[in-house]
Amino acid sequence: MPRQNDMPESARRRQAKGRSDGGDLRPTVVYTDGACSGNPGPGGWGWVIPNGRYRSGAEPHTTNQRMELAAALDAVRSIDGPLEIMSDSSYVVNCFRQGWWKGWLRRGWVNSKKQPVANRDLWEPLVEAYQTRVIDFRWVKGHAGNRWNDFADRLAVEASRTGQGMEGEGRLAAARPRPAGRRDGSRSLHQSSSHPPVEFPSSGGIVLYAAGYCPSGRSSGGWAWLVARKRYRSGFSERTTTPRMELTAALDALNTLEGAIELVSDSTYLVNCYINRWWERWLSRGWHNSKGKPVANRDLWEPIIETFRSGRVTLRMPDPADVEWPGTAMWLASEAARTGQDAEGAVPGPVT
Repeated sequence: MPRQNDMPESARRRQAKGRSDGGDLRPTVVYTDGACSGNPGPGGWGWVIPNGRYRSGAEPHTTNQRMELAAALDAVRSIDGPLEIMSDSSYVVNCFRQGWWKGWLRRGWVNSKKQPVANRDLWEPLVEAYQTRVIDFRWVKGHAGNRWNDFADRLAVEASRTGQGMEGEGRLAAARPRPAGRRDGSRSLHQSSSHPPVEFPSSGGIVLYAAGYCPSGRSSGGWAWLVARKRYRSGFSERTTTPRMELTAALDALNTLEGAIELVSDSTYLVNCYINRWWERWLSRGWHNSKGKPVANRDLWEPIIETFRSGRVTLRMPDPADVEWPGTAMWLASEAARTGQDAEGAVPGPVT
């Protein structure tokens, strides 16, 4: 009898669907992602089940590809039953969608160029699980507004920055991170189970929540920032993009407020530039990116990067402890886009 994943994918799907009426074979959807600063350098991985469990881990010296694989492998090891793994890594997804792994096995873990397959220590257990379980891989475009892909990215980036992982479950907005350890008490992949709960670094200054919103493509958009229980500002722009609105929110706040600022944003575009220090490479290349093209939104990036260099601002992604404030900033930005008006005022405390 052929192993489950030797069958054509369509046959495997029909078989899994046909046996899922009792619920035991309905696949669990999980989003995975990896991050690395420097490539090689400090790295992190993360996975999340929509409105369910999430985990992340870190590695002090690694590559982006290894972290993408580590995320998928830890998800496979941690989640029972059929899986549908959503990844923005073509390296991971194409191995299974295009059957690279079959050639590797035939050649004794040698690739088509007769070189040893890189990252075999991660590929081998992942391929073994794929052969014996119902596991499908699907590609999702990264940094394109998918909530769960963005959250997996956030987990991976934070792990790479802090050198620590986290895990939790339930509604993400209410979940509290705790040290990442396997259910059997052993160490998780690339991650010590002895870390204390993750505490995001604070600048010791004003905590600021910023957001940008643009409904689709290049259209009217809005931006907003707020200081919890104190004040907010929002604005409107015609024919813009979400990245420009995210940067505009940050820049307006930095220009308006004085002193040390801890800027909280769910914009991977903004936060990754700070954490991974993309800006240093842009400056060294005369404001050109790694592809030799001019850096987009330079007019906004230049003054923002000046604040990075001054040391008065730190950036991070939202933490569950931030409760409703990131969502409030996003609502204010969407209202600015909807009404086409600027606004500012006092921010009341949360309703209890």
